[in-house]
Amino acid sequence: MEVNLLPALSEGYKEEFSKSPNQIGASAIGFGLRKNVIEKRLGLTLEDSMKMLAGKLTHRSFQKQAVMELMTKEINKQLGYTEINVNGQRFIQLEDNTYLPFTVEKEKYRLIEVIPGKFLRMHSDIYSTLYTIEIKTTSMPLKMWAEEIAAYQVNQLNTYLGFNRHEFGFLLRCDLKFYLSASTRWEYIWNNYFRLYPLDFNRELFNYTLNRVKEFFKYMDDEEDVANISCPEFIFECSDECREHCPNPIDKVKVDNVEECSHCKGIIEPGTTALIRDDLIYHYTKDKTHRFNDCVKACKDAWGGR
Repeated sequence: MEVNLLPALSEGYKEEFSKSPNQIGASAIGFGLRKNVIEKRLGLTLEDSMKMLAGKLTHRSFQKQAVMELMTKEINKQLGYTEINVNGQRFIQLEDNTYLPFTVEKEKYRLIEVIPGKFLRMHSDIYSTLYTIEIKTTSMPLKMWAEEIAAYQVNQLNTYLGFNRHEFGFLLRCDLKFYLSASTRWEYIWNNYFRLYPLDFNRELFNYTLNRVKEFFKYMDDEEDVANISCPEFIFECSDECREHCPNPIDKVKVDNVEECSHCKGIIEPGTTALIRDDLIYHYTKDKTHRFNDCVKACKDAWGGR
């Protein structure tokens, strides 16, 4: 049969993303408010990509019930918990020598009404009695990963921890290129393509996120001009369909001639990368500790709102 089944795979996963203007996902709220408003007002969706589909398939691999049971047994052991099984039910021993039933499930779905009729949407990848595990895939090699979790990933996981009433959780990060590895040695695969990052719940960040959700819905209800809404939180946000509807997106370009940075007034050398927003130009760096990072921040802050 000459039937192309891949569109079904793509469309089936797209159903997980809500277009409702009265809902926003915990994974989105850490990004620019203008971006969120534009995408919701216009009903923009993620474009198809094989990277996205590969990520979804990897999620499903880890969310198989038998896999989750075995993973959490290993984590519980590392956390120092003694575990027993009684009539097929898992229990973990607490400090007072009592036993707590332990369960694990995938896709813990919740809608939280932050203001009447407006909801924050949550999909915890792996939810257990003690902790939440969020799975993130990337095509970036592990050697290029930062030591710390990205801010938007911290925000998302911390939001889950707050509503799941968990004191800590984990981010499981995976380089999708592990599929191409010729090795079948588990230790090699893990050390070269995976990391498990622990994260403690942060109440202050949780409250900030809730206020940000309320701010988003205020902009939606008031039909605020997007030019008055700050954006972006991260430079890479200005790279999708949203920028076509944005009054002053950020462009990342190679400089051909000597330019003067609009922030620090220093020289931007030909052949280097610069940021352009409206008619202003700024130094660019990926290094969060580099002096040019102030120029990058100035570019993000130059959103032209009131």
